[in-house]
Amino acid sequence: MWQWLPARYQIMRPRRVFCTEEDGYSLSTLYERCADEEPLLMLVRSTAKEVFGAFLSSSLKNRLHGTKGFSYFGSGETFLFSLLPRANCYQWSGLSGGGGGDVEKGSADYFIAGDTKCIAIGGGDGYGLWLDAGLDNGTSTRNTTFTNPPLVSSDDGSFRVAAIEVFALDGE
Repeated sequence: MWQWLPARYQIMRPRRVFCTEEDGYSLSTLYERCADEEPLLMLVRSTAKEVFGAFLSSSLKNRLHGTKGFSYFGSGETFLFSLLPRANCYQWSGLSGGGGGDVEKGSADYFIAGDTKCIAIGGGDGYGLWLDAGLDNGTSTRNTTFTNPPLVSSDDGSFRVAAIEVFALDGE
């Protein structure tokens, strides 16, 4: 998974800032513990023993800026991944294959959004990873931001959360 991080973050050390086992199943607590951290690595384990998550390029406190309600923020460095049953990385669909940093025309840039009811990573015709306020239920569907398949094996993309851990990446 480390090789999927943008190069400047690969030298940083992870520091756990949120864990459902210790901090409980509360989205507001997750927001509180992660507010001043950037970037973040979120790992989710479903009750079906699937492991997946997201690299979040921006602080979750950015959800409070801009328009009221559910609005997106973040950058094209954000990505989704799965680790179990098989490892795959789903980068922003807007990155062109040319390696020059060009953005594909018509690509969605719905990276991260959150409010008191949910957090979503990836959007446009579905959510790549969506978690409810109780952090016990979620969905994962194909979306235009990452064009990933569902990160879970259920027919409708829904899952029950067994555990969530969030890590900040520190440069020191």
